[in-house]
Amino acid sequence: MRISVPGHPERRLRPEFGHEFGHGCGHDCGGMRGRGATLVELLLVLLVAALFAGLALPVWRGAGDDDARGEAVRLAQLLRLAHDEARLSGVGLRWRSDGGGYGFARTDGTGHWKAIGPAEPLRTRRLAQGVRVVALRVDGHPVAVATPVEFAGAWPPRLEVELADAAARWRVSTGVDGGVAGPYDVPR
Repeated sequence: MRISVPGHPERRLRPEFGHEFGHGCGHDCGGMRGRGATLVELLLVLLVAALFAGLALPVWRGAGDDDARGEAVRLAQLLRLAHDEARLSGVGLRWRSDGGGYGFARTDGTGHWKAIGPAEPLRTRRLAQGVRVVALRVDGHPVAVATPVEFAGAWPPRLEVELADAAARWRVSTGVDGGVAGPYDVPR
């Protein structure tokens, strides 16, 4: 690289790191090869990868007799993902069950809720045959199973969801910090 300063002769400077051998960028970029991933982006990728691994596990091992527990594990992972997405993106999410399944919706910024698409991890899901959402508590108070629960901002509500089949009953709980506990076996 040559520089010239008025009143001084031209001087040859030593090449920038990476440009002495050329790294193929085609211009003088000071050796930078592009923008790296931020910590939040890396954490989101790891979270999604863990979620997909967790969702595939019951299928891989043949969920069979343990349907309610498998559904409770999946619900715990999805509630954790919903809390993290709402907190990191600042976009509100809402969870709602009809007893035989559940789904998430995302606010569009105008106060309207839109169901999350079928290709996303937080899509609407039907529970395994014979498994039902049988109880819901929000901030420690029992509410109807069909009550929508919103995840918005840093402090979502505490949520307890109970799933049951003919053999067992399982509880998943969320904390205000986004932590998810369970599933726990609930005595009948």
